[in-house]
Amino acid sequence: MGKYIWNLYVNRFYTKRNLVLFIILFVAFDSFYVELDYACKILDYPCSFWYFLNIMTNHFMCGAIGLSSVYLFSNAPYLNRNGMYQMIRQGKYKWLLSQLGSIILSGFSFTAVLFFTGWIRMLPHMDWTLSWGRMMKTLAVTNAASQLNVTFVLKPSFMQSMEAWQAGLLAFMLDSFVFILIGFLLLAIGLLFNRMAALIFTGILAIVPFVTNSWNLSRHLMINLFSPVSWLQTGLFYTENMTYAEMPPVLWIWGMLAVYLALAVVLALLAAKRNHFQWNGEEE
Repeated sequence: MGKYIWNLYVNRFYTKRNLVLFIILFVAFDSFYVELDYACKILDYPCSFWYFLNIMTNHFMCGAIGLSSVYLFSNAPYLNRNGMYQMIRQGKYKWLLSQLGSIILSGFSFTAVLFFTGWIRMLPHMDWTLSWGRMMKTLAVTNAASQLNVTFVLKPSFMQSMEAWQAGLLAFMLDSFVFILIGFLLLAIGLLFNRMAALIFTGILAIVPFVTNSWNLSRHLMINLFSPVSWLQTGLFYTENMTYAEMPPVLWIWGMLAVYLALAVVLALLAAKRNHFQWNGEEE
């Protein structure tokens, strides 16, 4: 089964459609890095790689990346001719586990691509440090960001609560599991109902950061208690005064994420049990 999981992952992730997606995301990231290029020139400071976390915290990019993860897994489950052959050969439960395994690999790979994209774009002005660096601290605690028209949304309390490399590790793991959850939900709902229902549901989850951005903070926090795609905004964690908090505590987020993943797996197992798995006519 391990070989089939790997082959399924390779066939799902390393495709031309995903290459186009990664290029589009690179262009979207570049619009934020252009602002940073100007700031680095004016202040004559390099900037650490962790500026990438600031971009991910932006509500627009958060929603765009959420939608990108929906697109990444939009062809799950594979009910094409080869998929039906593998299902008959393996049995539907082993087939389902293979699907889940390939989604897990794809989720971590998608996060790695996003981080690598940010690293590549930062090379001209890279401050090779594991700390936040002088540039990011300046943008966080002064009005330099507004004067230089740099979109900077990281909370100073977040930057003070942990080292930059720890924040990066937290973001990498959390983002990966959010993407995995999106893939699991697409698979489970697609099996239980149909692919369109799965795309509509996960698409709504992806645009929550867009919608809640214009709401008052109390409602913003209430939505973010349960909105998994909003958790991609790592830089909003650890607000000192919870009266103005936009994100729940990290332990709450990990707990809810574990519950969501468990429910998605149970839903997929129930769907596999009741689904007759008729080939839907897809050749690829």
